[in-house]
Amino acid sequence: MRSRPRFLAVGVFWLFFVFLLGGCCATNTIQPLKKAKTLAGQRDYTALAGMEIKCSESCEGCNQLHLLKGDACYRLAKAGQAPEPHYRCASAELMEGIRLTRDWRMENFDLNRTQTFINLCETQRNRRDLLSGSQADAVNAQLLTSAQAFLAAEPGNPCGLYFESNAQYAQLRKCLLHPENCPALCSQLQAMRRNLEQSAAGACAAQISNLKADIKGAEQSARCR
Repeated sequence: MRSRPRFLAVGVFWLFFVFLLGGCCATNTIQPLKKAKTLAGQRDYTALAGMEIKCSESCEGCNQLHLLKGDACYRLAKAGQAPEPHYRCASAELMEGIRLTRDWRMENFDLNRTQTFINLCETQRNRRDLLSGSQADAVNAQLLTSAQAFLAAEPGNPCGLYFESNAQYAQLRKCLLHPENCPALCSQLQAMRRNLEQSAAGACAAQISNLKADIKGAEQSARCR
């Protein structure tokens, strides 16, 4: 009998905790998500990109908030509006949205995992190309990680293969300038070319064709056999 008050106290505490969590999710996730979807529908990407996201990952819809903001930043960067900071925003938000997403196919709509990964990888590739030195190298490492996560989720995806090879090719920048210092260069280039040849025609076909041409030119410059 003495344990009953303690049991009731614990029960009241958990009910209070659940109530607080529900209120937090309503304030920081449900309401902002409704606003974000409205802004996306209105194509007001500047306002959407400027939203501050405070949702908890335990709240349903938090992943969508990050994905929507990431998409807005991506679109602004592609349109030439402050590309580097907006690509930085897109990269961070899309990575977080992907990390939090468990179900890509919802009852009423599809979050489109393939396109989300493509946009993330394109974001990181384009941001890398705007930077130089160690900053570019750090973003290229992000790109390689994202491309490999893409391929883990969708094995053999041609865009995943392209972005993986693109990042690997960028890692060889110093070797391409001084092939005499890199005895493994030819084998690395050949492995990349074979990897790209696995991809079917269709998505990312033009990018794959251009990268294969670059690799072939590098092989000729390095006098690979």
